[in-house]
Amino acid sequence: MVSFSSAQIDRVEPPNWWLGFKNARLQLMLKGKGIGATTPSILYNGVSLEAYHKAESPNYLFLDITIGADTSPGLMQILLTTEGGNEIYYSYPLNKRERQSEEFLGFDSSDVIYLITPDRFANGDPEINIVPGLLEKTINRKDDYARHGGDIQGIINHLDYIASMGFTAIWPTPLLINDMPQSSYHGYAMTDFYKVDPRFGNLKDYIMLSEKATENGIKLIMDQVANHCGANHWWMSDLPFQDWVNFQSDYEEGAEVQVTNHRRTVNQDLYASKADKDLMNDGWFVPSMPDLNQNNPFMANYIIQNSIWWIETLELGGIRQDTYPYPDKDFMSNWAGAIMTEYPNFSIVGEEWSYNPLLIGYWQDGANNRDGYKSNLKSPMDFPMQSFIVEALNEKEEWDKGLVKIYQGLANDFHYATPKDLMIFPDNHDMSRIFTQLSGDIANTKMALSYLLSLPRIPQLYYGTEILMNDFDKPGDHGLIRTDFPGGWQGDENLPDDIRIYIVAGRQIVTAEGLELLALATDCAFEDGLPVSSALATVRESGALPVFPWAVGKWLGKRGKILATVLTHEFPAGLCLGDNSGRPGFWRNPSHFKQARALNMLVLPGTDPLPFASQAKRVGSFGFSIPGRLSDAHPATDLKRLLQAPQKKLQAYGQLEKPWRFFVNQIRLRMA
Repeated sequence: MVSFSSAQIDRVEPPNWWLGFKNARLQLMLKGKGIGATTPSILYNGVSLEAYHKAESPNYLFLDITIGADTSPGLMQILLTTEGGNEIYYSYPLNKRERQSEEFLGFDSSDVIYLITPDRFANGDPEINIVPGLLEKTINRKDDYARHGGDIQGIINHLDYIASMGFTAIWPTPLLINDMPQSSYHGYAMTDFYKVDPRFGNLKDYIMLSEKATENGIKLIMDQVANHCGANHWWMSDLPFQDWVNFQSDYEEGAEVQVTNHRRTVNQDLYASKADKDLMNDGWFVPSMPDLNQNNPFMANYIIQNSIWWIETLELGGIRQDTYPYPDKDFMSNWAGAIMTEYPNFSIVGEEWSYNPLLIGYWQDGANNRDGYKSNLKSPMDFPMQSFIVEALNEKEEWDKGLVKIYQGLANDFHYATPKDLMIFPDNHDMSRIFTQLSGDIANTKMALSYLLSLPRIPQLYYGTEILMNDFDKPGDHGLIRTDFPGGWQGDENLPDDIRIYIVAGRQIVTAEGLELLALATDCAFEDGLPVSSALATVRESGALPVFPWAVGKWLGKRGKILATVLTHEFPAGLCLGDNSGRPGFWRNPSHFKQARALNMLVLPGTDPLPFASQAKRVGSFGFSIPGRLSDAHPATDLKRLLQAPQKKLQAYGQLEKPWRFFVNQIRLRMA
């Protein structure tokens, strides 16, 4: 007898298994050159080989085994006998389970989930930023679509911060390897369903993340993809069957593959054509993501076992399933059913990006669907309610617009089997950040968060929402939405634990003409009552930044004409105008703003709270951001430099005063 080492088998998947599952059956996929020509047998007490299957590629073999209830943990020997009588042995681990199925507890409406894009959250291990041998070989934090270096250790390092905010679960976007030539940071083009991307860490790190999260009272949710893989997945160079992926012949012949039509309604539409249904389910999500054929029974088993393997390995608290309506829906029912049968207290959330409550409700377990479909999915994502909240806060109040949208949206709950199991969110990694969606209005952003956190739902927030991260520069751009969390990289300012707030001094001057003039970034004293030209000269000589602020009635009549003349003749030397949050929304922009902008002069948004207690919270609610850094030594000088730079780029945020509040304040001022 000639024995060969197990190295002749390239891989066996799943790479190990456990004893004591309700389903005693296991299907192993063996991969190795010429392995399909061998005859397998199992040498282990309590385990029987029920059948084996040769693939259409000679380099695969599938084994159907049954694990008896009395089987002991250990190394199960797989024996492959070649046609020439040679023998190949492989030791396969069968492990004892750490806990029973009922002990795997999923998330529910008592939890709050923190969604993280790992590459953009924190860089805990700079040594693994670049891994030799992988296709994408660079780190470039200036490129929104390149890898930035965030990793698993970065998440572990900040679990205390996440827990301190009250979050009880984390959902990192996929951490499995994406060995793609570009834009591999997002994780959704997996090239090995059993391997952690080494630029994020390794399996031990992933397990450590789960353990440390548990110590902090945080559940770990894994983002999985049953619909597709990455074009550089290891099996794409040697596919086991002719129908392993959809449109496989086009791919193998080098032809252009069909991309899905994204017509997700074909899953429910009584009138959908077969062509639309086929293209929706079989088309590739994008040309770089081959569509997996779940109608192939070996592929179906592979995906289900992969999910169970990760649940056991990481002791997960839930799964988020990407692109839920795209795979074969009967398979998705079987997939979710297999998991929930094994883990009755587990949770799965599925992404159906639809604003139609009827479609969302269709996918929830317990729905009374006319076609008899049973999804076994506990938690669809509540895109309709997310949209209603944003519309309600952005619209002007009318009988059918504004806050009534929230009222109407919640009324849809009669349609859902269990509304409290839906996942609600203000935004996520694929949509504009909530602060941007609400036009930079801090009060409305707080209202949106407060409302969704109090709904009968499972709330999820995206990292950085707590510090008002935004995508104003390119709304909806995925790379910008997934911006680096400030302070997560060596050399960053240490935010948010050490936020720097600079209070820059300034003075207010009243000119002889009755115009108000601000001198920003100075602590010099100035004399009131000087002619406007003299006052401006004095401010400039001090090195301060001169700003004429708008206020009710201050730029009308004679004073308005004087200011217009000043803008024309005194513009050089960095003169600015100031807008005011106290200006009501119905009050059109003063003509002086248009005149200033035509001269490339800045109009600086800001707050000027009135002397009422209720106005205290308005400080900072209307303002602007500008790219750049302020030094600890000279913040005022740096601020002036940024504002006077030729290519200054200023982004306003917040909203003007509501009309009714404006009138109330004016009355109170005159009665004071």
